Amino acid sequence: YMQARAIWAQTIGTQHPDYATCLNNLAGLLVAMGCGDEAETMYLEAKKSWAELVGERHPNFATVLGNLARLYAAKGDFVKAEALHLQAKDIQAEALGKQHPCFVRTVASLAEITRMKVVAEEARESL
Repeated sequence: YMQARAIWAQTIGTQHPDYATCLNNLAGLLVAMGCGDEAETMYLEAKKSWAELVGERHPNFATVLGNLARLYAAKGDFVKAEALHLQAKDIQAEALGKQHPCFVRTVASLAEITRMKVVAEEARESL
Protein backbone atom coordinates (compact mmCIF):
# COMPACT_ATOMS: atom_id res chain seq x y z
CA TYR A 1 0.00 0.00 0.00
CA MET A 2 2.89 2.38 0.66
CA GLN A 3 4.09 1.87 -2.89
CA ALA A 4 0.55 2.24 -4.24
CA ARG A 5 0.14 5.44 -2.25
CA ALA A 6 3.28 6.91 -3.81
CA ILE A 7 2.22 5.84 -7.31
CA TRP A 8 -1.32 7.23 -6.88
CA ALA A 9 0.02 10.51 -5.55
CA GLN A 10 2.40 10.82 -8.48
CA THR A 11 0.04 9.73 -11.27
CA ILE A 12 -3.44 10.91 -10.29
CA GLY A 13 -2.63 13.27 -7.45
CA THR A 14 -3.80 13.33 -3.87
CA GLN A 15 -7.24 14.78 -4.69
CA HIS A 16 -8.68 11.58 -6.14
CA PRO A 17 -10.97 8.92 -4.64
CA ASP A 18 -8.48 6.14 -5.40
CA TYR A 19 -5.84 7.97 -3.37
CA ALA A 20 -8.22 8.41 -0.42
CA THR A 21 -9.17 4.73 -0.63
CA CYS A 22 -5.49 3.78 -0.64
CA LEU A 23 -4.92 5.82 2.53
CA ASN A 24 -7.80 4.07 4.26
CA ASN A 25 -6.53 0.63 3.18
CA LEU A 26 -2.99 1.47 4.26
CA ALA A 27 -4.30 2.49 7.67
CA GLY A 28 -6.12 -0.84 7.97
CA LEU A 29 -2.92 -2.68 7.14
CA LEU A 30 -1.03 -0.67 9.75
CA VAL A 31 -3.68 -1.56 12.35
CA ALA A 32 -3.26 -5.25 11.50
CA MET A 33 0.50 -4.87 11.90
CA GLY A 34 0.06 -3.31 15.33
CA CYS A 35 1.17 0.16 14.25
CA GLY A 36 -1.70 2.13 15.77
CA ASP A 37 -0.06 5.55 15.78
CA GLU A 38 0.89 5.31 12.10
CA ALA A 39 -2.60 3.98 11.30
CA GLU A 40 -4.17 6.95 13.08
CA THR A 41 -2.11 9.32 10.94
CA MET A 42 -3.25 7.54 7.75
CA TYR A 43 -6.90 7.50 8.83
CA LEU A 44 -6.76 11.21 9.63
CA GLU A 45 -5.23 11.90 6.23
CA ALA A 46 -7.92 9.76 4.57
CA LYS A 47 -10.60 11.59 6.56
CA LYS A 48 -9.29 14.94 5.36
CA SER A 49 -9.05 13.70 1.79
CA TRP A 50 -12.62 12.33 1.73
CA ALA A 51 -13.94 15.53 3.32
CA GLU A 52 -12.33 17.57 0.55
CA LEU A 53 -13.43 15.18 -2.21
CA VAL A 54 -17.05 14.42 -1.32
CA GLY A 55 -17.88 16.41 1.80
CA GLU A 56 -18.59 15.36 5.37
CA ARG A 57 -22.08 13.93 4.72
CA HIS A 58 -20.97 11.20 2.28
CA PRO A 59 -20.88 7.46 3.07
CA ASN A 60 -17.16 7.23 2.20
CA PHE A 61 -16.43 9.87 4.81
CA ALA A 62 -18.53 7.90 7.29
CA THR A 63 -16.52 4.74 6.51
CA VAL A 64 -13.28 6.44 7.48
CA LEU A 65 -14.91 7.78 10.65
CA GLY A 66 -15.94 4.24 11.58
CA ASN A 67 -12.48 2.86 10.93
CA LEU A 68 -10.87 5.60 13.00
CA ALA A 69 -13.45 5.00 15.75
CA ARG A 70 -12.57 1.29 15.88
CA LEU A 71 -8.90 2.20 16.20
CA TYR A 72 -9.65 4.58 19.09
CA ALA A 73 -11.80 1.93 20.78
CA ALA A 74 -8.96 -0.58 20.49
CA LYS A 75 -6.67 1.99 22.13
CA GLY A 76 -9.20 2.45 24.94
CA ASP A 77 -10.20 5.97 23.93
CA PHE A 78 -13.93 5.32 24.13
CA VAL A 79 -14.91 8.99 24.15
CA LYS A 80 -13.36 9.63 20.73
CA ALA A 81 -14.58 6.28 19.41
CA GLU A 82 -18.15 6.90 20.46
CA ALA A 83 -18.23 10.43 19.04
CA LEU A 84 -16.93 9.27 15.66
CA HIS A 85 -19.34 6.34 15.50
CA LEU A 86 -22.26 8.64 16.33
CA GLN A 87 -21.20 11.00 13.54
CA ALA A 88 -20.86 8.07 11.11
CA LYS A 89 -24.26 6.71 12.17
CA ASP A 90 -25.96 10.04 11.44
CA ILE A 91 -24.34 10.27 8.00
CA GLN A 92 -25.24 6.67 7.14
CA ALA A 93 -28.85 7.06 8.31
CA GLU A 94 -29.27 10.11 6.09
CA ALA A 95 -27.32 8.90 3.05
CA LEU A 96 -28.03 5.15 3.09
CA GLY A 97 -31.03 4.59 5.33
CA LYS A 98 -31.40 2.72 8.60
CA GLN A 99 -31.78 -0.68 6.93
CA HIS A 100 -28.38 -0.48 5.21
CA PRO A 101 -25.70 -2.92 6.43
CA CYS A 102 -23.23 -0.08 7.06
CA PHE A 103 -25.70 1.67 9.37
CA VAL A 104 -26.45 -1.58 11.21
CA ARG A 105 -22.72 -2.31 11.59
CA THR A 106 -22.16 1.14 13.08
CA VAL A 107 -24.99 0.66 15.57
CA ALA A 108 -23.42 -2.68 16.56
CA SER A 109 -20.05 -0.96 16.97
CA LEU A 110 -21.64 1.61 19.28
CA ALA A 111 -23.08 -1.23 21.37
CA GLU A 112 -19.64 -2.86 21.52
CA ILE A 113 -18.08 0.40 22.72
CA THR A 114 -20.67 0.58 25.50
CA ARG A 115 -19.78 -2.98 26.49
CA MET A 116 -16.05 -2.20 26.41
CA LYS A 117 -16.58 0.88 28.61
CA VAL A 118 -18.43 -1.22 31.19
CA VAL A 119 -15.71 -3.88 31.20
CA ALA A 120 -12.98 -1.24 31.55
CA GLU A 121 -14.85 0.43 34.43
CA GLU A 122 -15.38 -2.90 36.21
CA ALA A 123 -11.68 -3.66 35.83
CA ARG A 124 -10.73 -0.30 37.34
CA GLU A 125 -13.11 -0.81 40.23
CA SER A 126 -11.67 -4.24 41.00
CA LEU A 127 -8.16 -2.86 41.45
